[in-house]
Amino acid sequence: MGRQLGGILLVSMALFALVGGCGDKITVDPSSDKSQFNFGEAVFQVTRNYLLATASNPVLTVQTFDSRRRPFVDSINHMVPEEVQENVVAPLKVIYPLVDDGTLPQVTKDLQSVLLLLLSHPQDPQGKTLEAIATLLNSRGISLRDWIVLFQEVVQQKAVEQWIQAFAQFVRENDGVDDFGIPNGEPKALEQVLDFLARKLRSLKQQNFRHNWKKLLLKPVQVRSSLGQPAFAVELDPRGLPLVAKDPVTGDLVAPFVDKDGDGLADTDPYGRFVDVGGREIDITPFGTDGTRDSFGRAISPSGKLLFEYFDSKKTFLGVLLNMVFVAFQKRLPKQAVKLLKGCMDPPRLVDPGTPQDPTDDYYVYPLGPLADLGYGVLEVAKEPSLAKSLEAFQYALSSNPRRTEALLISLGRVLEILQNTNLQISQQELFRLIEDFAPLLEGILKKPNQSSVSTARLLIQTLVQLGQISRNLPRQLAMLMKYKNLQTKALVDFSQPAGKNNRSSLQQVLALLDAMDQCQVPFTGRSLTYIVLDLMAGMTPQSVRNLVLKLDSFLGAIAPLLDTLCPGFQDNRRSLNDLALSGALDAFIPITKVFQQRGELDLLIRVLRRIYQRYPTLIRRAEPTLIRILESGAVENGIDVLKELAKTKLSATGENGADLLADFFFALFDSQRGVKDRLGRRQTRLFDLLYKPLKELATRIQAKGLSSEASSLLSGVFGFITERQINDNGTQNDPSDDFEELKYPNLLP
Repeated sequence: MGRQLGGILLVSMALFALVGGCGDKITVDPSSDKSQFNFGEAVFQVTRNYLLATASNPVLTVQTFDSRRRPFVDSINHMVPEEVQENVVAPLKVIYPLVDDGTLPQVTKDLQSVLLLLLSHPQDPQGKTLEAIATLLNSRGISLRDWIVLFQEVVQQKAVEQWIQAFAQFVRENDGVDDFGIPNGEPKALEQVLDFLARKLRSLKQQNFRHNWKKLLLKPVQVRSSLGQPAFAVELDPRGLPLVAKDPVTGDLVAPFVDKDGDGLADTDPYGRFVDVGGREIDITPFGTDGTRDSFGRAISPSGKLLFEYFDSKKTFLGVLLNMVFVAFQKRLPKQAVKLLKGCMDPPRLVDPGTPQDPTDDYYVYPLGPLADLGYGVLEVAKEPSLAKSLEAFQYALSSNPRRTEALLISLGRVLEILQNTNLQISQQELFRLIEDFAPLLEGILKKPNQSSVSTARLLIQTLVQLGQISRNLPRQLAMLMKYKNLQTKALVDFSQPAGKNNRSSLQQVLALLDAMDQCQVPFTGRSLTYIVLDLMAGMTPQSVRNLVLKLDSFLGAIAPLLDTLCPGFQDNRRSLNDLALSGALDAFIPITKVFQQRGELDLLIRVLRRIYQRYPTLIRRAEPTLIRILESGAVENGIDVLKELAKTKLSATGENGADLLADFFFALFDSQRGVKDRLGRRQTRLFDLLYKPLKELATRIQAKGLSSEASSLLSGVFGFITERQINDNGTQNDPSDDFEELKYPNLLP
């Protein structure tokens, strides 16, 4: 253990000496991984360079140092464990060229300035910043080997290098000074962004981010596809030391480790080194080539038992995330993102800082526009207390039933494929109008009629949960009403032809009938015929309504011409009531109607239904084929199942219901009475507008720049990771009849 820490320290010292030295260059060919590399020789060379540049008598000092070259090199190689030597070679081959061209020496000068600022910053006299950094550095959770492998993989990506160079150029051109360090009026872009984030983060509630992030990143993830050879890491105990394994039979620590004080942890000396029953240091590291090891270099006992608790870092949330980043680069998603970013940003504006005759000090300003607005909106929404509680409840609900969660994600993957492979032929402006039309109606459903009651949305969720299988049947029943124009004769809608009078779906006809009846006022009631019918239906059972509709069919047919004079459109759509009864959708529609009736909000339900009908001919009709496939995909049923799990989930701290919290969060989004302002202090109607308006502007710009296909590809690529699926042959490779779909990463969600 001591040798490994000493080796790490020595590596750190060597790197600092390397970037600080200014003598002969050290040339290592980074493209030749087969070249032999002597770590002791490298440390000797950088130390020699340092002495040559800084010693008071450099010639004599270097001569003396050269005379002790061989003992120095041998001692270095003996001190540094082979694991460190083997894994540090690749990064050093990357670093050396940066020393040769002067990049890293300049970085160390900047680092010196930063350290001096940390040590003597007037706003931090107690050194809390340094204390926080020290705490972070002491939280050992990933081994040196893992960090080296990660660093090596990242720097080898050409796109990463190009991105860093572009970002550095942007910061340099917007750092407030010219090439000579003289202020020139440029905006300090990086400083402004960091200041903005600092102000917003200060307004968020303090959380135990370190604990939560560590728990999330190292969370085990079930991976069903091969990720190659495992990359084992060692678990850490509460002290930050490798977690010693226990004998599964006796429950004691495996020998030679002991636990005399009974705290469940292996005993150590005052220096944090493991000791045996006699108090002697145990010089066994979790990984290495000395002693008894398995094929992965893990420490094992003579009987073959693992001495420490290990886990495969590839099969953690962090490991899968890094694998996804690699796949993202393969799919060129970052390149698409940069292209979209350029299309979304305002064109750069040339600024002359008061010297029109001198163009050398001119600079460009890059207005962020809707991107900054969207970032502000996300941070404002993140402050909403019901969001954090809803996410916590979601986590409990999803983790309590992994199979249900997997079924939901699989069906969402199918929905993504449906949307990706379907040409909806719906303009953005039509979608925007639909969203803006329904925002006030959603607010009406989500709000509480008075302070002492619960919202209609809460009651609707409770109703869907109580209906059980009936609510799960509703999506396919709606699909049936969209697919057929007459359920009695099983006549299908011909979506290749215009709707017309005789080629409309049964659902469109039902909505048209309700719209027509709402224009008829029933004498002496002050209510429309639609209101009276829905009010009567809410007091009946679905079976009673179904029987009544079917029995009154002949009577309604006889008086249809008369009613059509009072309610234009009644005669053309009156048979749709039969289709509604035959579809079975009344089983869910009647209880939903009853919720609105009991709260005195039938008018609100009618407004929602009429607004849907008004958008049907121009928008929903074109989307019906896609909506049918989505409703039949199982996604909605699985979503209802998750909603039921959420309704059963109660937060331990407050006892609040997860589904109620979700309804409260959506009300917070659509509440028009909360007084919302955007980042420029302008009044906005709803918190939802802080997200919707920037996204609307971004979508408009993307379409104007002809980048819609790139945006679609990027979104499907990002969300496709979570819903990525594969076929399981169920152990019968030659029998496809029992094959089924499963997630590639079944419990990727935290």
